[in-house]
Amino acid sequence: MNSAHRLPAILLLCSAALLPACGSRITTGLIIPDGGIAEGRVLGAEPVVMLRNHGPETVDASVEDRTGRVFFARLGAGAAIRRNYEGPVRMTIQNKGLEQADFRVEAREADGVELKLLPMQ
Repeated sequence: MNSAHRLPAILLLCSAALLPACGSRITTGLIIPDGGIAEGRVLGAEPVVMLRNHGPETVDASVEDRTGRVFFARLGAGAAIRRNYEGPVRMTIQNKGLEQADFRVEAREADGVELKLLPMQ
């Protein structure tokens, strides 16, 4: 490979290594059945987290940041909240309704997002 081809390849590798630091966006979601509970984490020092409920059921969300502060929100169908947190962040989302809820977590300035449905009891 001559030097004319190496430079673009090196620039691509360097830019790929910087992607997480450039404010990349991570989105994940799941369907929370009626009576179901989901737990999740957002990794990173100061993530910007958006919680979005596509419905049809209302969900209750609690988010705890690194300092131990807890933020509560009730999200109806179509509702969303966005907030900057001191990360990492832990969250619990509960569907107390009679129908499922299509729930999404979007994070910017984050190193990773995890979201899982807890086993029904």
